[in-house]
Amino acid sequence: MSYISLEGVSVNFPILSVSEYSFRKALISSLSSITSNGNIVSNGSSGCMVRSLNEINLSLDIGDRVGLIGGNGAGKSTLLKVLAGVYEPTVGTVTVNGHVGSLLNVGVGMTDEASGYENITLCALLMGYSKEVITPKIEAIAEFSGLGDYLALPVSTYSTGMRMRIAFSIATAFEPEVLLIDEFFGAGDSSFFNKAENRMSDMIETSKVLIMASHTDDLLKRFCKKGLVMESGEIKYYDLIGDALNYYHKEIQGKN
Repeated sequence: MSYISLEGVSVNFPILSVSEYSFRKALISSLSSITSNGNIVSNGSSGCMVRSLNEINLSLDIGDRVGLIGGNGAGKSTLLKVLAGVYEPTVGTVTVNGHVGSLLNVGVGMTDEASGYENITLCALLMGYSKEVITPKIEAIAEFSGLGDYLALPVSTYSTGMRMRIAFSIATAFEPEVLLIDEFFGAGDSSFFNKAENRMSDMIETSKVLIMASHTDDLLKRFCKKGLVMESGEIKYYDLIGDALNYYHKEIQGKN
């Protein structure tokens, strides 16, 4: 059985809702010639939708390290969010075996009025971990962040770098079986970056399946064995990472 399976997965986002006589309805009429193969799909008189993913079929097994390759709007982030359970597919089925850990929007769920310590628990709960799992991790997360006594203060008093430190420390404190990463980033100030990079490498090594989106070829070659090229919400190519990058630069970037 595949560790991850997507069968016929499409994701549409409604963007217009119109009454019978409106400028927006006229706009939809002008778009009516665009079919489901495009990014904008007419939905009759009720509006139109952006199709972010279009009939994705994909199976991944233990040991797969997949880099998502494509330009802005290709569907990479949407695919990761579907796998993370953030988005439900409009059509199709998604099966993921194992606990999912994601570095997508680091810091989402943090509460400004709560202290750093309180946010450790709150964010970990939102990630789907139980208090029994979280509690033994709290001190290690606090120590890794390097924020010391600031953890007793409300997050609203933190600088951007401090917020990134605690968010990254929480997000990477656990060992997920399926690891999803949307762009590699520098976490906080330069003194924290090397420690953060080492932890990221450890997480990637211990995960059973990695799916990572990045615009950096060297990073994809470093961590991924295979590459999945996306364009307009569709899979265009899936093979070894070097071949996939060559395809992208020649066939996708080359025609634009």
